Amino acid sequence: MERGGGGEGSRILHGNGKREGGAGEGEGAGQGIVAGERGGSGGAVVRRGLPLHLGELERRLPPPARPPSRRFPAGPAAGVVGALHVVKATVSIPGGRLSDRLGGKAVVMGGWTIYVLAYCGFAFLAGAGWTWFLFVVYGRYYLTEGVLKAYVADVVLPRQRGGAYGIFNFVISVTVLPASLLMGLMWDTVGVRAAFLIGAGLALAAVLTLSVAPRGDAVPGR
Repeated sequence: MERGGGGEGSRILHGNGKREGGAGEGEGAGQGIVAGERGGSGGAVVRRGLPLHLGELERRLPPPARPPSRRFPAGPAAGVVGALHVVKATVSIPGGRLSDRLGGKAVVMGGWTIYVLAYCGFAFLAGAGWTWFLFVVYGRYYLTEGVLKAYVADVVLPRQRGGAYGIFNFVISVTVLPASLLMGLMWDTVGVRAAFLIGAGLALAAVLTLSVAPRGDAVPGR
């Protein structure tokens, strides 16, 4: 065995695992950092405990670095979401009136086009001012929320409306959560801009698909 240099924290560790120590052995127990040396014969190890407890070590070390957050500050984010809901409430009645005048299909296509433009804006424009503006624009997309349900009734026969609404609500229910998860995954993997552009592209595809769908008054048997 070998004995370390003098000092309060000295320890001798034998090959059989027993410890010997002089005065201050109880004080040295539990101290946080040790430096080791290995002897030549017998494999004995000498450890010298440094007079630094774990609590003191944690206070001296700098806190771990945290990755930058992508979250908006709580105050402005609450204001932006509040403005979005105010816009949603104000466009509901005008959206219904437009549907009565122009037809549900035209209003839905217009709302989805607003969605495309808003997402393109989110992809390329930055800053607090643009964020507020784009959320107000995005809120106008929700004029399609009630009109789309009415459009479902316009494109099916009266005796099929119950089943049509069931299918409509089922599709919405099973796609909203996966779509949100996919958006978050793309946000973290391919980037914010790409995520918004992919969303805008899917919305544009929906607009083009709806453009070839029949109007309510063009459905046979109505």
